[in-house]
Amino acid sequence: MKVDETPENVLEVIENPLSKFVVPPESLEKFEGLLDEHMKNPNSPFKKLTPISYKDLTPGLIEREVITKGMPLYVTGVCTNWNKDLFSCDWLEEHFGDWEMINSPRDLQAMVDLTGWTLKDYIQYVAQEPSQRKKSLYGKDITCPEQWRNYIAHQLNSYFCYEQRDLVCHLSKEQQPETLMVYIGIDNTYTPAHTDILGSIGHNIMVYADADSYAIWFITETKYKSKASALFGKYGGSLEHDNCFLAIEKLAEADFPFYVIKQKRGDFIVVPPDAAHQVLNKGGKTIKVAWNRITPSTIVHTYYSVLPFYHEICKAEVYRVKSLVYYGLKDRLKMINEGCYEERYLAELANLIRLFEEIVYDEWVPDDLLHERKEDIEKVKFNDRVPHLRTCNFCNLDIFNRCYRCPVCTDDYDICLACIAEGRGCKHNPELVLMEHISVNKLKDDLKKAVEAYQTLCRHLQVPKAESVLPKNNFEDEHFSLAALAYGLPL
Repeated sequence: MKVDETPENVLEVIENPLSKFVVPPESLEKFEGLLDEHMKNPNSPFKKLTPISYKDLTPGLIEREVITKGMPLYVTGVCTNWNKDLFSCDWLEEHFGDWEMINSPRDLQAMVDLTGWTLKDYIQYVAQEPSQRKKSLYGKDITCPEQWRNYIAHQLNSYFCYEQRDLVCHLSKEQQPETLMVYIGIDNTYTPAHTDILGSIGHNIMVYADADSYAIWFITETKYKSKASALFGKYGGSLEHDNCFLAIEKLAEADFPFYVIKQKRGDFIVVPPDAAHQVLNKGGKTIKVAWNRITPSTIVHTYYSVLPFYHEICKAEVYRVKSLVYYGLKDRLKMINEGCYEERYLAELANLIRLFEEIVYDEWVPDDLLHERKEDIEKVKFNDRVPHLRTCNFCNLDIFNRCYRCPVCTDDYDICLACIAEGRGCKHNPELVLMEHISVNKLKDDLKKAVEAYQTLCRHLQVPKAESVLPKNNFEDEHFSLAALAYGLPL
């Protein structure tokens, strides 16, 4: 693949009409020097983040610092004894050179993603002398080889994706989103400012770096998301569309701190939920492996804060949040029924039960209101081989169970309950059919079993039952669920 391929062989990636934000090369060249000058000023928003040693990292530290306080973590010394031959461009080219890169690499001088490149094409491109490269191309979102996945999982264990605290691990393989990616950078390639998807925890480890090569990170605390969004929005960017990398002069306008990290080989960065961050690669080749996790501690924020925002802006959900709640709850129910009474399940069950109750309630239509209308709901079961893979054709969020389908529109036109309740739909609204994967009675029974499991856990651990986790909606009150509103019942 030639670096100067014709325009018809590239795919425009940025969907936000405000978003064509190309950073001038001269701005990137002087970036680090200007940063050093600003950091000499005690009133600068740029603050060095103190590193910790990998031997001092614990799941409790991540829970306390990253999730509760919303602070990033900078962990050093992770790759000390790792296999250097395995984590290299030479190994990638030899074993996976024929892999097609999907919408990658990114041409940062045009902000478009190239197509038709193999991993070998890109590795040969980065092996060129800088003066030979006609474009600045960043190898992003590369599928992680299974050998790397297994190696990192063995080394990092409880900090890796798909481990037991990561709710994604409870989905079937067909339902699991791909969260593990490889990024190959060269001098002055960058990742625009963004927050990680759905308020998840971000993890990034540099597994390879040429001599004098590194990445400069700028990360905010969770609590400054609104301020960060306003700062990048001021220059036409959006943290939800990954389309804006700000120069030092513009970052310096912040009235909140940016924590600065110079990431080298073996450095592991843990990014808090909703923390804005942008990254600049410097020097020669660097390879980073990144993944995200949604845990029982973070999913409450995801469900109540991030998911409604995604619904509003019609951003694809990807992670199947309601399915994470359901299957994460079922996993812990199974563990308790088998006699595993770990204390951490108390808080995890409390969070998951509260959310699952909301999910079930929003799928329910009261029987007495149906009787008033002298009719019953006509429901049709999906015949999907794998459940929960559908998305709303209007807001793009994942559909966990119930939705309305238009039998007239082509291509399985599905609309979620929230969109119908808000008046969205299609021109065939009278023809819409209510579909479901699981009956609401079955979901209500699962909720009851989860509460009983929580009570059993409390007895075995000899702690008082926390009444706050018991269901508040007894499915007999006068409030209307999303399903009831979508069904056309009056407020």
